[in-house]
Formats: sequence, C-alpha cells, structure tokens
Amino acid sequence: RIALNDTVARFNDQIRSGETTDIDGLPPEGDPPNFTIDTSPYYATKLYPMANKSAGGIAIDMDTQVLDMSGAPIPGLYAAGEVTGSAGINGLNGLDGMFTGPAILTGRVAGRAVASELAASPDWSPVEVSRQEGSLADDNEPIQDWTPSLGAEQLDALLSTMRDGYWHFTIAHRLVRERAYQCVDCHSARVPFFEVNSRAGKAAQALVCDACHLAPEGTLSAEAGGARELSDGETVQE
Repeated sequence: RIALNDTVARFNDQIRSGETTDIDGLPPEGDPPNFTIDTSPYYATKLYPMANKSAGGIAIDMDTQVLDMSGAPIPGLYAAGEVTGSAGINGLNGLDGMFTGPAILTGRVAGRAVASELAASPDWSPVEVSRQEGSLADDNEPIQDWTPSLGAEQLDALLSTMRDGYWHFTIAHRLVRERAYQCVDCHSARVPFFEVNSRAGKAAQALVCDACHLAPEGTLSAEAGGARELSDGETVQE
C-alpha cells in the first residue's frame, strides 16, 4: 500500500509541475495526462510484463530466404513467422491475432520458394503421399450411442437467418445441407461435445474440419474456385 501511495503521489506531483510522467516506464506518446488522481473511489490492478512480440529476428528476403550478416541469401535456409519478427509486418504493434496472418503469409511464401528450389534440382524427385483416413473412435475410450437432436426441418429453420454469434455454425451447416451430409459425418458422442484433452480427441476434432474445408472430389479444378454468394447476399470464398 505504501508503494502504491508513493506512486500516486509522484504521478500527481509530475502532473502539477507540468512534467511528463514515467509511471508506465516508457517514453510518453503524445500529450501527457492532465489530471491528478485525488478523488475516490480508487481502483487498482496488478499488471505483469510479458513478451508480446519480437520486433526483430532473422533477416529474410522476399522469398523468406535467410540473409547473412552481409545481406546475402544463405542457400537452402528459409525462415518464416515470429522467428523473423513477423517479417516486420504490422510494425511494432502486437495485439492479439496480429501474428497469425504474417505467419501464414510468410510460411506460404517459404513453402513455395522451397518447392521451387527443389523442383529445379536435378537430384530431387517428389515423394508420393496419400491421405490417410482417420477414425473418430478411440480404442481407449468407448463411444456411447449418439443420435442427432435436430431434424432437417428444425435445422433449416435455424439456418434461415444469420444470427449474431452463429456465423460459423450457419455457414458450416448450410454446406452440410447443400452437400447432403449426414449428421454422423461430423458428429459423434465425442465430437464436438467432449472436452478436447487428449491426442485422440484433438485428432478426431481436426478430422471434422475436413468436411467443409476440403472441397468434394471433382468440384474444383485448377482453374475453378472463387466466390459464391449465399442466399442472404453474404459471400463466401471457396
């Protein structure tokens, strides 16, 4: 309490004398505050420092290839995401969610650059991979019987208008109706109703995303795609 009183007193003294305050420990930005803290009630909260964003990091070029101390690209070495200081995107700002976009962007650029470099190498050939189908079942935890609680008419009624807070639900289930999916294609006694606290649970939940985010086979070609307008005028990118 004594330390807090001293801090408030120092703040008030600086305000009265026209000084810039040093309460936050950082250089002031813009005009200093012009009020004193001398009228109750008072409220205080404890703040903790954290590393929110690295404003620097590994230097990269436009292909995300790592640069050496002289600025020359290092062959075969690429970097993306926060290790590069998010490539300087968004400047010194570090709000929640501001790292995801730069990480996806630089990761995609790096992937394309690496693939292009490998394709140009006479000693490299791609390895054929196939998608493995997973199972929603977990041998270590029995699945109880489960049946949908909503019928088609009830679901259609919920999807007839876009409700606040239900964007993802509405978009996903409109695709379900459009593609004639069955409830059991995405839902089970565990997914998405059980808490995801195991590796099997996370795998099961991730598999559900494929139902909408992977287009049905044959519906898209290399030239196809684009935006599709929904019945209420909203556009969704495919």
